Amino acid sequence: MIAAGNETVTAWIAHTLRFLLTDPRFAARMYGGSLGVDDALDEALWRDPPMNNMPARYALHDTELGGHQIRRGDVLILGLAAANADPATFSHHHTSGEPGNRAHLAFSAGPHTCPARVPARLITRAAVNTVLNLLPDMKLTIPASDVTWHPSPWTRVPQSLPVEFSAARSAHQETK
Repeated sequence: MIAAGNETVTAWIAHTLRFLLTDPRFAARMYGGSLGVDDALDEALWRDPPMNNMPARYALHDTELGGHQIRRGDVLILGLAAANADPATFSHHHTSGEPGNRAHLAFSAGPHTCPARVPARLITRAAVNTVLNLLPDMKLTIPASDVTWHPSPWTRVPQSLPVEFSAARSAHQETK
């Protein structure tokens, strides 16, 4: 649980910051105040969930899904990233500008919902807020296309996000 939670929270923070650093529209909405941090976190989960594929489950009985036969015992891998990219939901969510849409499957759903979704959000929100408040001039030092990914069939995590920034603002400096 510690490994699963650590890597996915790290990825969620990294994805949100990557969008902030590489997507001018996303950054303008965040810095301009039209996209709150929680809505930005959800947009990051829609666009690039930390866990792209949920590790294997096994079919408990024969069934048909989407015109495909699934036999009892078949290995099933839930593609969360693919589910979030369904044109029936993804394009509508982003073209209509609806904030607060948490219908993504980043934490799964139903009886298999991630038990750590609330602490994960608290940690990720704190990290992103800290960067927004203390490092507003942060810039990626490589082209966005040069970001490399940790190899994994399950998670999608940048190996690094090399950035530069001026000295961090402190709370003391803010009050002067």
